[in-house]
Amino acid sequence: MLQRRIATFDTMAAPALRRRTARGNQLVAALPPGMVAGGQNETHTYWVMPLRLANTGEVLVALRRARFDATSRSSLIVVRAPGQPDGEPPTFAPWLAETIFLPNGQDIPDSEWKRVSLILRDVARVATDRKSAEPSDSYRVPVPS
Repeated sequence: MLQRRIATFDTMAAPALRRRTARGNQLVAALPPGMVAGGQNETHTYWVMPLRLANTGEVLVALRRARFDATSRSSLIVVRAPGQPDGEPPTFAPWLAETIFLPNGQDIPDSEWKRVSLILRDVARVATDRKSAEPSDSYRVPVPS
């Protein structure tokens, strides 16, 4: 699969990928730390922006009212950590409930992306960490400072 992906990589799409990555990085910089899930990943291309929020419903309403597509639904499922008892909810279940997904497609003009940034900056609130939403130390990835 990797060989096929490398062999068929569309070099014409590289500028669009760089643009999308730059816009994602701009949004990460404009919002409070921790709001964009994966924002510290050095190779994130931000095809979809996962945002962890304390007020997902309010943000979705504001974005949709401004005619932007965003959703709190996804096909993602939360699996149990190794050794976690069956009676306990999966560790990251609360985290996923606090997440919305914002597309960052190349068809969105930069002026509209700036408008999305302003709406998020004005309306969105960072979800506070809860013990149940934090990864265990065995899954924690060190982030260079």
